Amino acid sequence: MRDMPLAGHLGELRVKCVAVLIPFLILFMIALAFSDVLLYFVFYELRMLGGVFYAFGIADGVLLRVRAAVLAALTVVAPWGMCQLGAFAKPGLTPREYVILVRASFIGGAMFTFGGVAFALWLAPVVSRWWYASSDAANVRIDASVFLSMWETGLLLCGAVSALPVALALYCRHRRSSWIAKGESR
Repeated sequence: MRDMPLAGHLGELRVKCVAVLIPFLILFMIALAFSDVLLYFVFYELRMLGGVFYAFGIADGVLLRVRAAVLAALTVVAPWGMCQLGAFAKPGLTPREYVILVRASFIGGAMFTFGGVAFALWLAPVVSRWWYASSDAANVRIDASVFLSMWETGLLLCGAVSALPVALALYCRHRRSSWIAKGESR
């Protein structure tokens, strides 16, 4: 473990943030270029059921594309971001703890991505059909921003729930090792 002044820790944190921000921005730009395809995918199920989407705000058209691109980039960059978070904690860890944390961080990030993709492919169509069936109008008019908010919430929630077992396993492993250490010190 190294001793560093606060400025050193902040400098290292800045380096790790930039290491995540650069791939995020590249992925964001790519996703923004394909935002029409992303939005078509997001709204596909309700369109097939006959729903009509409206952008009620002046900037809704642009903001929908930006939000979809941010969501796609965040979902893809999650494993790398989690690895950088683990690498930031390296100075305070033993080599064994560091290896465990980096592996768990990457697996947790990958599980977050898997949960987000699983929501997009399997759960979102079910929710969309349920939402459409629960409405009483023949031609459902849907605020596109509200529907995308449902998508964002669902994707982030499914991603977090998917990554939760890794966090719990890491916590249980830490608790078990601290119990063993307490037993050895007696």
